[in-house]
Formats: sequence, structure tokens, C-alpha cells
Amino acid sequence: MNIIKATYSINTPMFLGSADNRTAEIRPTSFNGMIRYWFRALALAELDGDMKEVERLEDIIFGSAKDKNSHKALYSLKIANSNISIKENKNRLNKENRQGIVYLGYGVISYKREARGPIYERDYIKQGGSIEISLIQNEGIKNRVLEEDLKLAQKLLINTLKVLGIFGGLGSRTRRGFGSLTLIDLKNKDEPLVTSPYCGNVEALENEIKELLKKAVDFGKSIEDIKYTAFSKFTKVMITKEYDNPMKLLDEIGKEMIRYRSCGRGWKILDGEDSSKIFESDHDLIYEFSNTGKIKEHPKRVVFGLPHNYWLSNRKTVNINSDYRRASPLFIHVHKLANGKYIGILTLIPTKFLKDREKIKIIQYDNSRRKRTVEYEKTIKEVEVSYKYIEEYLDWVVNKLSGCVII
Repeated sequence: MNIIKATYSINTPMFLGSADNRTAEIRPTSFNGMIRYWFRALALAELDGDMKEVERLEDIIFGSAKDKNSHKALYSLKIANSNISIKENKNRLNKENRQGIVYLGYGVISYKREARGPIYERDYIKQGGSIEISLIQNEGIKNRVLEEDLKLAQKLLINTLKVLGIFGGLGSRTRRGFGSLTLIDLKNKDEPLVTSPYCGNVEALENEIKELLKKAVDFGKSIEDIKYTAFSKFTKVMITKEYDNPMKLLDEIGKEMIRYRSCGRGWKILDGEDSSKIFESDHDLIYEFSNTGKIKEHPKRVVFGLPHNYWLSNRKTVNINSDYRRASPLFIHVHKLANGKYIGILTLIPTKFLKDREKIKIIQYDNSRRKRTVEYEKTIKEVEVSYKYIEEYLDWVVNKLSGCVII
């Protein structure tokens, strides 16, 4: 029986809920879904942009529920072994004043102003554990698949497991560095496929990223032609310096994002620092909309993902949204090295930002009354986003956190 085994370390808190979302647990379906996601991201360039071929191989590996062609997956995933501990949400204050963590953990972590510290809103899987998965080949499905398809599917699947352990993770806010996973070991039929520890130093990591993405760096005519999140020649990858503590690293990345993106209150951010005012035009645009109900263009910062909100000093909230949620094209990953230290891997994966004919909606809510009410609502039909603002943030992080560019 062909079994692929992969072991990952858990580097940052993982907000991954059970079926009823009442407690934290790692489920095979969640892990399998994330492998499938990174498979699609990697496979498009590997298969020369042939989306039908990507879909065909995806259906072979992960199964299909299509009416006429439904079939089981070539591989079944099982959690073979895990060493994890759950931190229950007791609404207790985390004593460390890490505003960057709060910023990146929006939705699962909140800030308690009177105590000047973050509160974790949900149970989570603590960092420092590990998990081993087994991908067991289904012999019945294998016998129906062409030999060349089997070889290609296995190659792409193995590379996907590597990609997950360099760029990805599991759970809520994974694109902001939570639930980051580092591949420790990978075997096929008990034969080692990677040197242990995998990518244990910066040089090995850099070489492996370039090897895994060697086809992607030449793929793509334009960003608009890339219809879903996939590696291409427009992808940018950079790393930070080493840190002893993964949460300190994540906090520093978050603080630099605040310094780059935020206008703050009264042009003050963090603990009284002056705002960089890089997006002063967004600030002025939103306040003009709040005062007049008129707006001609969307904020530049929409490129970081939708929806996002502006909480104004006049007790109004302005929500920027679209017909479909647009997740951030910026991926933050905390990677563990062999020396026990951690580096941040920041990856920009540009794609077509919104679907054809999709619009951006801008809504102002009045929060001063007991019932939240809509005051203004406008639709921006001309959507023009620029990924240069995220590229500039990557340059900002390279400069501030002594990092370097990989791709």
C-alpha cells in the first residue's frame, strides 16, 4: 500500500474549530481542504496555465462530487499522530502588550483598552506541538487511473505538501500568520523524501522555494489572466531576520503593517507614534464620504483584501465590501528553523482582484443609536486596484526587519 506521511510543527496559535465551532481541534477535512487549496495554487503554472487539466488532476487526487463523474479520492487523509494541546477561552487577558498581534488577529483576538492588552476570543491549539498526517492511496481508484496521471498526481501532491509547510497553515487568520505549519519530515512508503530538518536554515529555504516555483517564475502574461490564487511570475516572496520567539516575530510584522497602513487616531498610532500618512488620501476620501455621502473612487487599501472597515471619530463606521469576499493576496507565514529560531515568510500572490462586473460597495453606519443604521450607501463600478501598495509594504518590512527578497 502506498502511503505518504508528512509531519508538521505548529508554530503559532491555531484557531481551528470543531464541527460545532465550540472547541479547537484538527480535523482531516480541514487539513485536506488546505492541501487542496495549495495544490491548485501550485498546479496552474506546473500545468502551463491549463485550468481544465488542473481541475482534472484535482478531481483524481481529491475526488469529485460532480453528478455524472462522482468518485472517491485517490488518497484518503488520516491524522496519524498528533502532539497538541488546547488553550481554552476563559476570556482571560494576555498580559503581553502586543498590538501587532491584535491587528493581525482581528476577529479572533480583541484589545482590552483599559488593561492595554489582547484577549483571545476563542479556544485555540497552542503553538509548539506537531501533527503527522497519512495520505493513503485508494487501490480501487489507482487501478482506474493512467500510469502517467498517477506519476504526475503524486509528484504534484508531494510538492504541495512541501509548499504548505513553507507558505501555509491551518485555521482562521492563517493568511496573517496564525496556525503556521513547518514541514519537519516527509516520506513515501517509509522512504525519506526530504532531508531532515526540511529547510532548516535560510539558505536551504531559499533554494527550495526557487526549486518549487521554478516554473511559476516564468508563468503568466498578465495578472488579470490569473483567475484564482496561483503562483506566477508576479509572485513576490521575502523573509525577515531570525527571532527567538514566534509571537514576538508575528507582533513585529503586525506593528510594521500598522505603521505602513494605518492613519491612527489624530494621526497617532501604537503608543503615540506619528502616522506615516502613506494612505492619507484614503483617510480624506472616507471622511468626505462620511460628511457628504458622496464618493467617486474606492480607497487604495482595498488591495489588502475585502471587507475592511473604518471606525471614525464621529462614531460612524464605513464598511468597504464587494459581492464576494476577497481574501488578502498577502500571506504571512512563521517558519521554524533547525536552530530553534523563527523567520517570517511574506508572500504576495497577485491574481484578478474581483470577478467580471463585480463592484465595490461603500456603506456608512451610524453607531450612536442603540440600533445600527445605514446612513449612506454607494457603489463604485470602476474598480482599479494596484498591487504596488503591497509590494511597497514588503519593501518596508525588508528594511525594518532586516529581511531579504527571495523572488
